[in-house]
Amino acid sequence: VSVFYVNVQTRSQTFYRSLEQEAVTKAHLFLSGKINPAIMHSVYLNNKNFISEVEVVVYKPPFHMLYHDELQSDIIKETPEMMQKILKEKRIHFRVGKYQAVGITYRFHGKQYIITAAAYDQYGMSNIAALRNLLIWFSIIGISLLALAGYILARVAFAPVKELSEEAENITAKDI
Repeated sequence: VSVFYVNVQTRSQTFYRSLEQEAVTKAHLFLSGKINPAIMHSVYLNNKNFISEVEVVVYKPPFHMLYHDELQSDIIKETPEMMQKILKEKRIHFRVGKYQAVGITYRFHGKQYIITAAAYDQYGMSNIAALRNLLIWFSIIGISLLALAGYILARVAFAPVKELSEEAENITAKDI
């Protein structure tokens, strides 16, 4: 249970860091004007068919959207309260259904922006499921081997007692 719990927490924290890095990278590309937003949107839609792509949204405070990967799916339903919380705390991590999400502030050329990003960690979750199944099987096998070893050791340990008991039954009044 400890091994599983530590792995679940590590996977989650690692994925939050990856989300933040992906969000900053996309925001930087958008804000620097190095890539056309239409091209970024096209790449997002094409990648989404093959991998769990990160959905990124860039805002200019207090709540003016500058860029969104895909308005139709819109995983995170941003609110003014959420934007204020991000501005205050600089970084928040949260969940939206099966998705992990982050909200961060980002400075670019002296201006502050708010970035939200969300994605599903398909690779990490499948690894966690495989680990869970492996630990369950190891537990079943370990408990079974422990029970078998306990049974064998108990038989060996109580063999002399059984032998004495059988001999005591054979003693009759005449033998006493």
